[in-house]
Amino acid sequence: MNGWKFVAGSFTIPGSPAQIGYHQGTLTGCPNSFPPFGTGVSPTVATQELPGIGCGVFTFLGNLTTRGIALKGSGTQSDIGLTQFSTDSATGGFTAHFMGISTLSNIGTGSLSGVITGSDGSSGTWSVDYSNVIDGILGPVEFLEYIDDGGNGSTYSPESFGAVTLNGLNLVDGVTYELIVGAAVPVAPVPAPTSGIVDYCLSPTNSVIVPVAPTPAPVVVPVLSPVVIPAPVVVPVIVPVVVPSVVPVVPTAPPPVIAPVKTPIIVPVTASTYYIAIGCSDGLEVSLQGSVSQPHVIGTVVQYVFQQVIYCATISQVNSGAGDQGRILKPADDCNDFLCFK
Repeated sequence: MNGWKFVAGSFTIPGSPAQIGYHQGTLTGCPNSFPPFGTGVSPTVATQELPGIGCGVFTFLGNLTTRGIALKGSGTQSDIGLTQFSTDSATGGFTAHFMGISTLSNIGTGSLSGVITGSDGSSGTWSVDYSNVIDGILGPVEFLEYIDDGGNGSTYSPESFGAVTLNGLNLVDGVTYELIVGAAVPVAPVPAPTSGIVDYCLSPTNSVIVPVAPTPAPVVVPVLSPVVIPAPVVVPVIVPVVVPSVVPVVPTAPPPVIAPVKTPIIVPVTASTYYIAIGCSDGLEVSLQGSVSQPHVIGTVVQYVFQQVIYCATISQVNSGAGDQGRILKPADDCNDFLCFK
């Protein structure tokens, strides 16, 4: 197995949707944090503590965090630790976080994809484009960056993260999932037919068995001993022996072996939608970037992040601008949403 195996857990923040899946790293709050959820299952039960000492301070928002642990992968993913694969209470989507086991740091920018199977018989595909940075006004900047020892120690960036595209199933609390990297979609095996003629359903319960008649025993004809009669004197006549012509048999080439072609897994490409919005606090136009999976219409008030600060603005134009002045996080109730900084 190349990947991770875990039993999904859940946690609910009052007033927010339930988070379901696996989340054991960088937990909000310290020393008392939101409870972790999800548990590793064999063959992925080993864990690695995230780097640093004591509580960490999230430099992006300034809040305290508990460093937590990463679940070590197996097979080709043995050097990658999974710290989170769960629903996101802020966006309603799925988020995945990864850490390098040998480096105790983030795994940079890249992508992972494969299949996911559940012990309840469910299966589907997943993919994630992950990174350890976000786009700032002056270029890429570290996002998941922390200062250990309660903000008095060293700076570290242990995780890369990204939004997950999950197709075919939804995570369910208490179900065991295999998160496999690079595998094909599993195909249910066709049961072998029993002897006889099988119907088109290829099901053992629907098989029509035609009994085979027993092979009759061969009939043995007795051979009588010949009666020997003295032969007359015969003048031998030489008869020429005719050798029949032999027609050579030309071997034919065996038919070509046609290898089955595996159907490729189509992984959707993440795209963006761009907006022009009017800032709630200053009335100025800003060019924002949003997710295609969560479109917004004119008049919607949204929260967006720019240079590690969260603001509010009202959408005024759709499919406009370059999206270089902020990334939309989620819709806000109005311009007085308490999570926006004025």
